[in-house]
Amino acid sequence: MAEQPDPPTQHKLAVTLRIVEALRGGAERRFHWEDVRRQIDLITDGHLFLGGFIPEESSVFYRGRILNGNHHFSDLNELTARAPEYIVSHGRCNKPGQSVLYASNNLETVYSELGLQVDDQVQIIKFRLKKGAQVKFTTVGEADHLRRYGQSSALVGEGYADVIRKHWGKLDELEKLRFNITDAFIADKFRTTVKYPYEYKTTSAFSDIIFSQGFESFFYPRVPRKTSRFMGY
Repeated sequence: MAEQPDPPTQHKLAVTLRIVEALRGGAERRFHWEDVRRQIDLITDGHLFLGGFIPEESSVFYRGRILNGNHHFSDLNELTARAPEYIVSHGRCNKPGQSVLYASNNLETVYSELGLQVDDQVQIIKFRLKKGAQVKFTTVGEADHLRRYGQSSALVGEGYADVIRKHWGKLDELEKLRFNITDAFIADKFRTTVKYPYEYKTTSAFSDIIFSQGFESFFYPRVPRKTSRFMGY
């Protein structure tokens, strides 16, 4: 049986709720990225980051770019991750000067991400991990998905769900609530289409924390939830 909540747990939950409310209420615009990073550090204190290696059968990904006129990209580097020197602002999963590979496990998400207009032409590459390669990954929003639908997403399988359920069982009610709020908040931030660059502060800060945990890549949700976006570092 989970233990009763103690004052430190109640304090952590109060801090988490305050930070979530602030970041949803416009604090991203006012805070520097470093300040947002510190706030995310607080709400992820003790957070469960499930790890694993991308299985070979799930390692097919797609990436696309809109063509400028009839010019097709001839250099593979133009279709993969941008070079660090060309990255001057925060992205959804990166800091300035940080080269990352954004891709999807399905074409539907590629088209959605590109925001295509009538008559746009797209060049798409399809790739998979090299045979024998081991890329450590985690997920964003998997606990939220399990809480909402009672099962894991197709990406990770029931093994992941069992670990989350066991983790929930070790937490008192306030700790479980804090864990669920954090995961749902972060998942919603990754799902949201931004209007302004500062709205990337929360997701790029969370991505920075993921990489600091030793992960090389992660999956995050897009709308609809059945589609997911892959980010590799």
